[in-house]
Order: sequence, then structure tokens, then C-alpha cells
Amino acid sequence: MLFFERSDDLQVSTKNRKDVLDMLKLRFNNLNRNITLRVYSVSDKELIMYIKNNNAKNKKSGIYDLPEDA
Repeated sequence: MLFFERSDDLQVSTKNRKDVLDMLKLRFNNLNRNITLRVYSVSDKELIMYIKNNNAKNKKSGIYDLPEDA
């Protein structure tokens, strides 16, 4: 799941997860060197919870539910 503060999230499923993450990190770093792309590892259950909690209404209100940085 790719989380975006100002638009809909993107959910992607792939067999080569590491390659896709590496490509996203590289592309993000080339576009914006001042912000770090944060990557979290969550369970399927947690992912479903974050999909439900980060709906358009909450985002519009500035409420974001993201995993802990740890």
C-alpha cells in the first residue's frame, strides 16, 4: 500500500516485492532528496486496518493512521 496524504492510496500486489520497493525508493530519492520515503512492514490484518482508517474523510480532516516508526 502506498499512502498519499492528499489523494487516494494505491494498493499493489507483486511477487518481486523487494525489486518494486527498491525502484520506488530510487525514484522517490531522485524526485525529492529532502524527504525520506518511509517503508513499513505490517501484517495483512494491520494493512486492512490502515486501509479502513485512512479514508478520504479522515485525510481531509488531517487525520492519518500510520504504523509506528519503530
